[in-house]
Order: sequence, then structure tokens, then C-alpha cells
Amino acid sequence: MTSPPGSPRELEPGPERAVVRLLIVLSVSLQGLATSRLLCPPVALESFAPIRIACPPALWPFTDYPMFSEPHRRGESLAWLEAKLETPGRARRSLGLYEVRMGSAGEDWGEAFEREERRLIAALQSVISSSPRSSGLVFERHRLVLTERGLASPDEGERRSTQ
Repeated sequence: MTSPPGSPRELEPGPERAVVRLLIVLSVSLQGLATSRLLCPPVALESFAPIRIACPPALWPFTDYPMFSEPHRRGESLAWLEAKLETPGRARRSLGLYEVRMGSAGEDWGEAFEREERRLIAALQSVISSSPRSSGLVFERHRLVLTERGLASPDEGERRSTQ
């Protein structure tokens, strides 16, 4: 049966249609895997450490949709800690990235980082004690400010917002 002139033509069954269906199923499956946290098991399960490849800030471009995160406004800071397990030979193994949020309007970033570090020390105590070669937990503090030109260091971002 032929279509009348000017009507849209339906995609005929064939290899192109199968490829399109496969790509749609693959992309939806990968997004489901990324948001399910299957590739980010709890830190306490040390035997699963090799599959800790997709934990929250690392998933940013794939899960940065309004349904997954709050919007950020110009002048706001994005802060996080990277927890690392240090061995006597000064080698470090990352235990993950953890978001830091202000507890109240009067709290400064130093207090917010310290509060989150205390929480993480308690949460990661089992990992620290189960690792016989570790000499301690080390935190790296990171903070960026959202400016009209994108993310910048706090000094640069605060300087731009006051001009």
C-alpha cells in the first residue's frame, strides 16, 4: 500500500530501526546503572573497592538534571572533601568524594569542612581499623564558586562578585 503524496512516511522495518531501538535501550540502561549506585558500593565493603568507579561527583555530567540535583545560583559555593587512606610509605588510596554543605547561614566554610570531616572519621572508622597497613585518614578540601563565567576558585569568584 502506498502513502498519499505529502503524508509522512513511516520508518520501514530494517536494520536502521533495530539500531535505533538498540541505542535507545542502551542509553536508558546506562543512565539507570549510573543513578542506581551499583558502581558505588559502600566504603565499608572493602572487597568491592575496585568497582567504586562511579560515585557521586564523578557522575556529574550524567546525572546533572533538575530531577537529580538542586539548581545552583551565581555566587554559591560547591564544596567537597576527598577522603584518602594513607599508608606508612606515604602512599594514598582514595576512599571517595563527599559533598560539604553549610549547616546554617552563620557557619563559615572551615566549620563546615571540620563538621563533615568528623562525620566521615566516624563513618570510615571500620575501613581504617580493618586496613592493617594504614597510618591514617587524610582529607583534601575543595571548593569552587559559581560565577557568571562558570566555576572559579573561591578567591577569584569572590573577587568577581564584588566588582
